[in-house]
Amino acid sequence: MGLPGLTERQRSARYAWSIVPALMAWLSLLFSPPIAAPLLVSGYIAHYLQDRLLVHQAALPNGYLSLRLRLSSVVVVCLVATVQAS
Repeated sequence: MGLPGLTERQRSARYAWSIVPALMAWLSLLFSPPIAAPLLVSGYIAHYLQDRLLVHQAALPNGYLSLRLRLSSVVVVCLVATVQAS
């Protein structure tokens, strides 16, 4: 939201997007794990895709996107494993 090189419209869009993961996480608490996990997985995938767009629009530190991919991948694997185990 405070990155240099973003227009006011881009800042507003990033701000609006920044609350979506928290809303999805709260929403997932209403469901059982087999339903909540796919919701969270889709949230992590969507967040990664948004970060890919952000990398092209603003100057982010080198390695940010690869770190985001690794961390998101680990979380997705853990969520899938949790559902498979239950």
